[in-house]
Parts: sequence; structure tokens; C-alpha cells
Amino acid sequence: ITAAPSLAALPGVPYLYAANLNHLLRIPLQGNEHTPQPVLLDNNGLGGVAIAADLVRNKLLVSNNLNGQIATVNPNGTGYTVIADASADDLIHDYRLAMAVDEAAARLYWTQIDSFYLSSIKSARLDGSDVRTIVPQILNQRGLTLDPVRKKLLWVATDRSERENIIFSSNLDGSDVQAIYAAPVGQQIRYLAIDPYSQKFYWIDPTYNGGALFWADSDGGRVAVLHESLGKDARGIVVSPQQNALYFTQETSVVRTDLDGGNLQLLTDLNGARYTGVSNLD
Repeated sequence: ITAAPSLAALPGVPYLYAANLNHLLRIPLQGNEHTPQPVLLDNNGLGGVAIAADLVRNKLLVSNNLNGQIATVNPNGTGYTVIADASADDLIHDYRLAMAVDEAAARLYWTQIDSFYLSSIKSARLDGSDVRTIVPQILNQRGLTLDPVRKKLLWVATDRSERENIIFSSNLDGSDVQAIYAAPVGQQIRYLAIDPYSQKFYWIDPTYNGGALFWADSDGGRVAVLHESLGKDARGIVVSPQQNALYFTQETSVVRTDLDGGNLQLLTDLNGARYTGVSNLD
């Protein structure tokens, strides 16, 4: 999502981008018209389950669900350029692939799928050079995000008995790995996101009271439920501090709330009115 002090301050129309298996979707945020618009990619239309944004260089980072490759692409779908391979053995499954961008250092971090249970966090410059292993041997990793204020990586993994979901942090070079918060046994932490300015975590637990949105302080304290009964298919969290907004999906709906969970409202239905405008590649 494009960041600015206010929507009115943006020179163009700000969009919320979502990944699909064969294309991207962009949803206009300004005005009252939020019909999803397909963004076709100029690599024969292949997409994936992971997406990230580099707002400084105006680039999207997208995955290819067929082979695990990661590419940069312009927001209009052109300029598709492969820069990394997140799954050398084509073990893309379970939505474990995730990406985060350090815009200040121009580096990408991603989940490298090493086996059916183990992954590592790797990093490279945004042109694909200088590939490094940052954190090795992570068990059942789910999610990856970056705190640009404290210069920390954040991810979710399980303990060795696979009973607890734990939020971990490290420095950007992989040093000083720490466990920050362990969810109660039987609960899950999915789609971890952070508001770096208020230092608040957000995540979805599809197993808790019909699907719940949680938040907590970034030290793991003051955990609280913001919304329940969201459904087991609630997915993905975009934090937009400049707009006091969270975005996530419920089945085919994209919804918005304030950062404190208030004012939950439907933004658009991904299966609703079809876009009838020109193709982005025309």
C-alpha cells in the first residue's frame, strides 16, 4: 500500500495490492469506488502467494507459485525480473513463503523453503546479488516481517515439540535471536504484522473463537483480542499507520478497521463487480 501523510496528499491514486495465483489485484483506496482491478504480469501471467512492496523504488516483490522464484515488478505489471529462488527443490506449500523489504538498505528478506518442516531466512540486495543466510534451521516458520524503526526481523515458528507458536526476533544480520511471545498451546499465530511507530504486533488466529484478530505490544505484553468470529479463512494483514488503518481478507471480502480494531467495515468483495476498464498491459 502506498504510504503518505494522508490520501489527499498522494500525487496519484493509492492502491492496496493483493497476490493471486496468476495475477495481482489492486484496489483503489481513494474515493468511493473500490472495485478490484487485475494487474497482469508480463511473465505469461504467473503469480504466487507472497507479495511485498518497496515504496522507495516503486517496486513490488512477487512470488511464482510454480517454481518458488521471487521477482521484482513495476506496479503496472511490467518489468518482471527474477532475483531469487525461494525453493530450490520446488517445495512451495502451506503458505510458508513470506517476504519483507528493508527499504533503507535496499535489501529483500525471504523464507527459504529447505524441507517440508524446516526453512531459513535469506537476504539479498534488490537486484538479487549478495545472497546471505540470515537465520538457519527454523521449524514450521509462518510469516516474516521487518521493523524498520528498531531494525529487527520478526517471524513465527514452533518449538521442537511443535506445540507452541512463538514470535521470534533478531537483528537484521541474524544475531541476537530472541523469543518474544509464545501463544497458548493449541492457538496459532498467522500473518504477523507490525506497526513500527506504535510498536504494536497484529496477527490472526484462525483457531480462536471462530477466527480472531489479536494485537500486542512488541515486547509480547498486553495481548488482546480485537475481533472474533472472523472465519477460518481470514488472511493477510496490511498495516497503514498513516491512514490509521488495518486491511485483511475474510473469505472473498477485503475489510478495513482502525488500528485499535474499531470501525470494522467492508472495503470490497473480490468476487463482486467485475472490472471493465482497459488492461494494464495495453
